[in-house]
Amino acid sequence: MNAKDYTKLQLDGWATGTVDLNAWNRSFLEHVTVVAEENGRIVGFGDIDLRGYLDRLYVHKDYQRKGIAAAICDVLETAVSAETITTHASITAKQFFSSRGYRVVKEQQVVRNGVALMNFEMQKQMERNDAFWAVLDALITDNEIVIDRPKGSAHPRFEHLIYPVDYGYLKNTSSMDAGGIDVWMGTDGARQLDALICTVDCMKRDSEIKLLIGCTEQEKQLIYELHNSSRYMKGILIRRQ
Repeated sequence: MNAKDYTKLQLDGWATGTVDLNAWNRSFLEHVTVVAEENGRIVGFGDIDLRGYLDRLYVHKDYQRKGIAAAICDVLETAVSAETITTHASITAKQFFSSRGYRVVKEQQVVRNGVALMNFEMQKQMERNDAFWAVLDALITDNEIVIDRPKGSAHPRFEHLIYPVDYGYLKNTSSMDAGGIDVWMGTDGARQLDALICTVDCMKRDSEIKLLIGCTEQEKQLIYELHNSSRYMKGILIRRQ
């Protein structure tokens, strides 16, 4: 992936093919480390230290553009309490980090095995809204999730609208439409609340929040697209940070 941004000499200087496995293992154990697997195969990993330095982020070339890097970063950025996350991004990775709210602090030249390479020190200021998410966690823990519109079913009034993910509500709660707080329940086994959708509906003249629980990156995208498929309804996706 980096070949379009660096010369072969620079790539060979960056990745020599020899790694001090003991040093890497010590570093991974000292840091918060996340490993992504698919069918028992490691397809990506990343790590961050407790001060907020995001050290390594890697996704296998055959698994690019599947949301794996974003999923790893979602976990790493929320795993530490640092108000600022810092990373050193390659030319190739710069756009990815920029899309996540990182800004360039400085462009720099680093020397690896006698070869100079350009990268960027980038930082992201984290907004820690732990109390807000903790209240939502408590609501989910204390109230039953009812799935009344399973994946593949049609909307009761708009038959062309098919639910791409299980959809329901939190029992014994209330929302703007006088029903329970809406819930999208995904297929991620962790079943954690890590995002929500805020919607505005011009036809109903209301706004609502919809909780995304255990949704994969692909499911989040499908949900986002559904809530923005009409000119009368628009939504924004807010990720837990």
